[in-house]
Amino acid sequence: MAAIYLKLQSFLRDRSGSGAIVVAITVLVLFVAVGVGVDMARAYRAQHALQVNVDQAAIAAAAVAYSEADGESANVDEMNAKANEYFAANNRLKTELASVGPVSIVFDEETNIVKVAVDAKVPTTLMRLAGVPEVKFKVSSEAKRPEPPPLEVSLVLDRTWSMSVKLDGKEKYKTLQAAATSLVEGLMTTDNVAIGVVPFATWLKVDKSYWGEPWLETPADLKMPDFNYCSRPCLQWDPPQCWPAYECGTDGVPKTCPAGCQSKSCAKYGPETCYLSPGATYKFYGCFMTRAGLSDTIANPSSPNYPAQPLYGNSECKQTYILDLTKKGDDSGTGVTKVKSTISALVPSNDNSVSNTYIAGGLEFGWHMLSSGKPLDKATTKADASKLGLTKAIVLMTDGANTQSPGSTRGKWNSTMPSARNEADAILKSLCTNVKNDGILIYTVAFSVDDDAARQILKDCASAPSYYYDARDSATLINAFSKIGLSLMRLRVAK
Repeated sequence: MAAIYLKLQSFLRDRSGSGAIVVAITVLVLFVAVGVGVDMARAYRAQHALQVNVDQAAIAAAAVAYSEADGESANVDEMNAKANEYFAANNRLKTELASVGPVSIVFDEETNIVKVAVDAKVPTTLMRLAGVPEVKFKVSSEAKRPEPPPLEVSLVLDRTWSMSVKLDGKEKYKTLQAAATSLVEGLMTTDNVAIGVVPFATWLKVDKSYWGEPWLETPADLKMPDFNYCSRPCLQWDPPQCWPAYECGTDGVPKTCPAGCQSKSCAKYGPETCYLSPGATYKFYGCFMTRAGLSDTIANPSSPNYPAQPLYGNSECKQTYILDLTKKGDDSGTGVTKVKSTISALVPSNDNSVSNTYIAGGLEFGWHMLSSGKPLDKATTKADASKLGLTKAIVLMTDGANTQSPGSTRGKWNSTMPSARNEADAILKSLCTNVKNDGILIYTVAFSVDDDAARQILKDCASAPSYYYDARDSATLINAFSKIGLSLMRLRVAK
């Protein structure tokens, strides 16, 4: 009996040892569990604090997108620097609590979204006993870059023959093309911007899509009758009448005309010859002129309508087509190319359709372009523009003074100086006032204009003195268009 009692006592001693092991393991597990909970709680608090900071850093980075000095598309390096600067200034986590890596930026031009992310590590305490020295995690955030208000711009550009004159070793029209193209590329980054082009000279011109509309006189082809042509060659001239070289001006640009001679009469004729000459077929090619006496208003464009070029003939008028407001996404995404192509087509030619200057005609159709309704009908209405905060602006550039004006007779120019210029200048001043009163901004650029009175009219026409640019050379013209682009960009941001 005693032996049985001793074995039972030994067994009980053995069980008490197993229980101690179980208790020890249980205590260790609970200890580790508590440690994990403490460490994970610290990591969670760190992650929450970083999330708030990263959210704000993303917003700060997105705000950089439209505040850059160069006015171009978003500068990711600048955005990255701004996000890191903001994050460092607002990070309140002590280094012993968390180790935070640099902020990384990803910007998607298509979606306009800025993605900000940061890696972090929180050192553990009790979890180290389980072989886990730190807790790693990533915090990320997204912010949409603010879309600036919409913008509609009409580029009213001089396309007269004088733009072919070289300045600083380069034709003036080539410098204009480079300046205007750069402006277009800087502004037309989204479909929130629409730009159109109004080339002006003696005439304005529209493509066939406008022919037949009530506001435009569109005459049918006119076939002149055939006629008998008779001639007798002159075999001997009387002593000719000659003249020396002389100075003259075309479109305000002086030049020297050569000496020449002209016969007074024919002393002896050869035999007469006769033949049937076919009559010419006169066509309308889209060139038209401003309405006489109505150039300072755009009301009722069809009453009366705009007269067709009265001297249209067998050769197409050399003016470049007006391009109505165009957005980046127009024509299957080729809108920018279309605007730039129109600017590239502004190549002067020595032709009557582009030989003289009537600035008010260009400005008038720049106004039309930014006003809803005919003749150009892509502009946003005043009511909608007000709701959207839309900015409307005209950029007017010329290299000379007015040299003609609409005569009192429909379809006839007054080109007698100085009466033509006085009339044209008066119309231009009135038109400038009316355009500005309509809530449209006007930027004016005088390109190599030596006429003080002409420069003053352009300066007065601008919406403010800072909106006028006196570009005496090519570099200044490029700089003027660059500044106009920056000004328009800032106006959109400030809305």
